Amino acid sequence: MKRSVVLALLAVAAASAAALAQEPEAASGRQLVVDDYFKLQRLSEPRVSPDGEWVAYTVKIQSLEKNRAQSRLWMVSTGGGDPLPMTIEGRSASRPRWSPNGKYLSFLAARNEGKTQV
Repeated sequence: MKRSVVLALLAVAAASAAALAQEPEAASGRQLVVDDYFKLQRLSEPRVSPDGEWVAYTVKIQSLEKNRAQSRLWMVSTGGGDPLPMTIEGRSASRPRWSPNGKYLSFLAARNEGKTQV
């Protein structure tokens, strides 16, 4: 299981590095500005599926225009490949958890200004 966690974290890191590579400004050596903060994406809550094949995680971004943060749920194969969005933009989700058999992925979310629930 320990090896699966290491592989999962490497897969998430690789996905993050790929996203940063798309930003040409990241390698320019320029001074940081306030707008840079709002381009940052925080990855958290990595959860490896019971079979060790997938990692579910959240990506949190801050919006200057909306003056709020949003977390989306993503999933990536531990074997590599492109991350898959599991939730839509504009709706926050958090705390991904796999079912014991790995067939289902649950998470917390609030819809239509309601209470946060599974």
